[in-house]
Amino acid sequence: MNNSVSQTPAIVHFSATECKSTITEQHDEKRSRQPAIAEHKASQTLIAPDASRTTELRKITTMPTMGFGTFIKTENPYEIQNGRDKGDQKERTVKAVLNSLNLGMQHVDTADNYKNIKWVGNAIGKAMQSEASGGPALAREALWITHKGAPKSDITASLQALKVSSVDLYLWHQPENFEDEKSVESQWRQMCLLVDLGQAKHIGVSNMYQPHLERLLAICDKNDLRKPHTNEIECHLYAPENDLIAFHRLHNIKTIAYSPLGYCNKSFLTDNGKVKEIAENHKTSPEQVLLAWNIARGVNVIPKSEKAKHIESNLQATKLAKELSDNEIKKLSTAVEENMRLTTTSQEFYDKSKNLSWEVSKREKAAISICKCM
Repeated sequence: MNNSVSQTPAIVHFSATECKSTITEQHDEKRSRQPAIAEHKASQTLIAPDASRTTELRKITTMPTMGFGTFIKTENPYEIQNGRDKGDQKERTVKAVLNSLNLGMQHVDTADNYKNIKWVGNAIGKAMQSEASGGPALAREALWITHKGAPKSDITASLQALKVSSVDLYLWHQPENFEDEKSVESQWRQMCLLVDLGQAKHIGVSNMYQPHLERLLAICDKNDLRKPHTNEIECHLYAPENDLIAFHRLHNIKTIAYSPLGYCNKSFLTDNGKVKEIAENHKTSPEQVLLAWNIARGVNVIPKSEKAKHIESNLQATKLAKELSDNEIKKLSTAVEENMRLTTTSQEFYDKSKNLSWEVSKREKAAISICKCM
């Protein structure tokens, strides 16, 4: 099997017309009034809940275009080096998640590896409290929860920590133990059980590349198993992953982009000349352009920020995505010739994907069907 990466990536984007029909319109129903932002440091400020707005957020049955990433660490070396470490992770996590929900975010992305699931759950629990109890009374049906972890057939502990009875999407976080077909099949069968038990509505993967997916899809076809709903990958201007996204679309796998604004030092992306030019033309920020570009390509994004003003600004990217021209989308999609991954995790699993010891047979590879994911 040829695992080489094309030097000329396939450009994956929707036309401006298609974009308008595919982008979730939940944020077009935005609040008629916004909670006031206090004049304190944003990372230390909790936005007041607005029950009149959050109770009107519509029930969602598909994954919202934008989610809130909860990977909030105090030991981030870049922040420590620059004197920006902000102290208690628990307090920061609860406030950041609450602020995102109070400002209208309807998707929260969590993981066992983040070591903060209980605090994310505390924030979700508070957001669902009634107005009489001091909460905005957010309905469970108005919130999409993605959780990542190792393949397992029971995630009761995670559900209890998150204070919910099920998650909307459970992802196989990292393709460990991918050495042979039998091991992968066993792990995926455990994932499928989560749907059968009602603990997850959908299942998917994260940090997988085409060689991983070809093998997994062949196993699903061979054993009549559910196929992955989503693949969450590092994806941004300098790692557009055009070929992989084209493969996703071919097999009806949704793409979630983590680190859509880069990792640690986002100015590496926001200072790009093409990004700044488009931002000036639309009178918006480079951050919004970077998020809108991915959304316009049909990619869901999960930026993270502890500052309320940044969360609110990020949400506006869904509108900008409808305004970007096909030429602007193409210009950003071809900004680099090869993917430049910034996280060690994504690069590690990409490298491993090229050296998998077992192959998908020609018969099984040809049998990978194009059908609707379950």
